[in-house]
Amino acid sequence: MQIHTKLTLQFLLLVFILLLCSLYFFYSKFYEQVIKEQVGSLRSQSTNIASRVLSSGYHFHGDSTKISHDIFNIKSNIIIYDANFTKIFSLNSNDWQLSPQDINSLLQGSEVCSSSPDGLIKLAYTLNHTNTDKFIVLAFNGVNKDALNRIKSLLFLTILIGMMIASIGGWWYTKQALQPVKNVVTQVDSMLPSNLGARIVNIDTKDEIDHLIHTFNKLLDRIEEAFKMQKNFISNVSHELKNPISSITSQLELLLSSQNNSRPEENAYIKSILEDTFRINDTIENLLQLARIQSEDGGIQFDIVRLDEILIESRNLLKRSNSDYTIDIEIIGDLESEKDFHVRGNKSLLTSAMMNIMDNCCKYATNKYVDVKMIIQNKLIILEMSDDGPGISPEDVQLIFKPFYRDPRNYHKKGFGIGLSLVNTVMKIHQFSLEVASKQDKGSIFKILIPIS
Repeated sequence: MQIHTKLTLQFLLLVFILLLCSLYFFYSKFYEQVIKEQVGSLRSQSTNIASRVLSSGYHFHGDSTKISHDIFNIKSNIIIYDANFTKIFSLNSNDWQLSPQDINSLLQGSEVCSSSPDGLIKLAYTLNHTNTDKFIVLAFNGVNKDALNRIKSLLFLTILIGMMIASIGGWWYTKQALQPVKNVVTQVDSMLPSNLGARIVNIDTKDEIDHLIHTFNKLLDRIEEAFKMQKNFISNVSHELKNPISSITSQLELLLSSQNNSRPEENAYIKSILEDTFRINDTIENLLQLARIQSEDGGIQFDIVRLDEILIESRNLLKRSNSDYTIDIEIIGDLESEKDFHVRGNKSLLTSAMMNIMDNCCKYATNKYVDVKMIIQNKLIILEMSDDGPGISPEDVQLIFKPFYRDPRNYHKKGFGIGLSLVNTVMKIHQFSLEVASKQDKGSIFKILIPIS
């Protein structure tokens, strides 16, 4: 979940809790006021009726004696007792059973008032009709639910409108608050390794975002310095290692050509040393190529190149140092023109990648043979290189592209585990799809999907 959405939801939750608490407090106060007003109204009505009944001289005994509703046109429930708690009058009501505590309070002249959860208001008090006569008046009635329902509807509508306003306001507020962060992310995303001198523009707001920008720029300074050191190292290694090895190779080739064929044992030693020199040179070249790609990503020159020429050149270069390799190249598909061979890429990198795949297949094949198929279909070139080697286990398929990884079963094979890592890096830079299909003891197939330019 994005921070923008998360902050908005947290803001809405806070607003909802505040609204709920505030409106609950308002509703409770309103409810108390309604109860207070209805108790006052109930007292006034019951006192008026009791005075009229007692003044008229009516003295009724028992539940069967009730004054008609036509005489007292009210909905309240009223019961009048004499001082001995004998009922003398009843209106719209059944008996109200008083508790001992209520009776004791009434005898002491106190008023008893309560409300039940179902909305029934009960009132009991002592009425002095004359100086000597005291009567107990009990009155109860339901609370005004219409008023309460109206206020509930109003409060619910208030919460709904408040949450809608809070949603819009919260979304806008968090968007404005996170806009500086979004600007920083946009600037960082636009930076390329080829332009390491770029820095994040500081708006100098003297806040946390300003501190974050300063921290990012310091980090970029250190990254730029590290890349400069890496480039210098590559340049120095290229000069200090490749030149002596090239010199050694030339001298060995010269020595081999000048040797007398009558001394085959010495020739064999020289050939072995020369092969090891070629291997060291190839390893250094792959390492430098890999380091150069990683340090110059974004600054690599892409052109329109012919893939068939790259495959042929890769085969020729590979066979120059491995004469026992057999590499067959087959082109499949209906060609409309030579443009069907055109792809967009870096010729040097693609040649190096193809050489490494061919070398890997020949190295593990039983007869040092690799079958290369270039299938052209639907503006797409499918390149397949297959061997009949021991294959790769499923758990090792992804590991073979890691630098310096080698299958423990094949440590006796020459190599240092750099070639396929270089291949994977080159494919990612060109945005070509690289797949490996392999079964143990049945060989491997390297499949590359390349769009035609």
